[in-house]
Amino acid sequence: MIGDVTLNPTELAIATAVGLRFQISATPPAKRADTSALVTNDEYTTLDNPPLKYVYVGGAWQASGLGAIPGAATKPQVLAWAENILTMLTSPTANLGIVGTTAIVNWPDGVKGVFTTKSIFTSTVTALSYGVDGWTATYVGSTTITATSPVTTKDANGVPNNVPVITVA
Repeated sequence: MIGDVTLNPTELAIATAVGLRFQISATPPAKRADTSALVTNDEYTTLDNPPLKYVYVGGAWQASGLGAIPGAATKPQVLAWAENILTMLTSPTANLGIVGTTAIVNWPDGVKGVFTTKSIFTSTVTALSYGVDGWTATYVGSTTITATSPVTTKDANGVPNNVPVITVA
């Protein structure tokens, strides 16, 4: 482990065996760790959380992987992130101090967004709110992407009987 970055020893050994050079740096390296010139396919990983990976191609560092550049996530990536949306929320406002109705989304690439509850589960017995029922989460990067979890349909007892899939637009 170097800082907050954990290196996989097997991957590192394989990469070293085929001549690739890896660096961990807060800024793009100008040379290899041994001070020799950078060559195509050299890699460096930032100290950011989450770390971002770059590959040296055509004389310049290029982001590696979807969403490696903050603000450049794609719809499929936002959809995948939205599956765990509740783990990315901070600064909620609450309904009766129990259930958040809006919050800040801290997307994994560092972009901030807005989470808004569409509806809140309410107990038919106690009339207390106890959960989010449908929401939107907006990613505002180079393009704006909105993930939506439609309101769940419920039976007469309030038990969900149709949990719709999350969509992005």
